[in-house]
Amino acid sequence: MQPADPQVAYLLGFRRAQQIRDSGDLLAAADEYEALKPLATRAAALAMCLANLASANMLAGRLSRAEELYLEAANALRTKGSRQGVDSASARIAILSWRREGLGAAAALPGQLPPGPMTDFLRVEVALEAGDFVAAREALPDEDHPQLGFPSDRAILIALRCRVFVATHDVSAAQSAFADWRDLHGSMAHSLMVLTSLCSIDDALSALADRSLLETIAAAVEPWTQWRYTARGIGTGADYFRGALALALDRVDGAERWFSIGHEWASRWGLDTITGRNLWGLAEVAERRGDHALAMRHLDAAGALFAGRGATLYLDQVIAKKSVLGA
Repeated sequence: MQPADPQVAYLLGFRRAQQIRDSGDLLAAADEYEALKPLATRAAALAMCLANLASANMLAGRLSRAEELYLEAANALRTKGSRQGVDSASARIAILSWRREGLGAAAALPGQLPPGPMTDFLRVEVALEAGDFVAAREALPDEDHPQLGFPSDRAILIALRCRVFVATHDVSAAQSAFADWRDLHGSMAHSLMVLTSLCSIDDALSALADRSLLETIAAAVEPWTQWRYTARGIGTGADYFRGALALALDRVDGAERWFSIGHEWASRWGLDTITGRNLWGLAEVAERRGDHALAMRHLDAAGALFAGRGATLYLDQVIAKKSVLGA
């Protein structure tokens, strides 16, 4: 029986939605949050409901719905007077736009957004994809930035440091940053923070972690079968992350499964870089199975996507791999 007081009903329903989300059932959680909207009669409650509803849809890969909800959340947060909340929602929309439209769209976005960590994270992600490592380093926010008090934001920053240092072969700096990331990640109890942390470090995890940690993380993400994307939009997708993790653990069949799911999902949404990354993963699977012809076909398809998008970092990796396979 639902409580007569709408505020009590809202609080109980919100707690139930959080529990469902934390179990990994993102689609059911989104339905719960959706049902709570009529009960959110106060601006603060509505903003919180919309933000969590948008996040659940983003994580589950319902990108159009997530974008609509972040716009709605930004309006509610503006009414509430939360400038930081508005900025955060706007940054998520900007990252989605970049993922769909490419580097040309991204070039104008940072100048349109207010200064802050999320805008800096976007700059780093854009520079990394373009292979501009100098710009990526320069865009990394300072660790004492006043808006980096949240563990999830600090985790993104440190994860991006790991990726920049791995990309530039700065082994010492990468290992130092990874030690910080591992300590912070291990202290996280909130499921969304954990997922954000993992998507943000991307396949730098496989380059830096030992097998014991990889196995622990693989077990932790196993229930999250509906996880397609990250609420912050950083990294190249949950399925690519899980596929790379499976490959690092020599679980080739599992890797093929996740890369295939990621390829299908990203293709449907027109996310060329994420599609290409999953094709790269499928090429790795084919190579391990000794099917170099199939690997080359996957690499050709990935290379075409990366070239069209200007994703120099990943295109260079494809060229290098084709050189090895063709030798």
